[in-house]
Amino acid sequence: MLKTVCLRNQLLGIKTTELDNLMAETAAYLNILHPDFGKLGARIAVTKLHKETPELFLDSIKSLYHYTEANGNSSLFHSIQVKALR
Repeated sequence: MLKTVCLRNQLLGIKTTELDNLMAETAAYLNILHPDFGKLGARIAVTKLHKETPELFLDSIKSLYHYTEANGNSSLFHSIQVKALR
């Protein structure tokens, strides 16, 4: 069932990151059929997050420090003490 949903959307040209989201959500919905689907959905979601997260913690801090909102305003996601670590 999960494979069918994924293959159908893959043929439509969906990106792999969107496919990961779709598989995780579909598995979470199938949790009502069997609890292992919930575990599968969680594992897919965590794997996707690992792919998107920078390998170095310092790179994550730098991206948070330079983050700007959609309207162009800077948004401070960490304390001033973290800025001193640069």
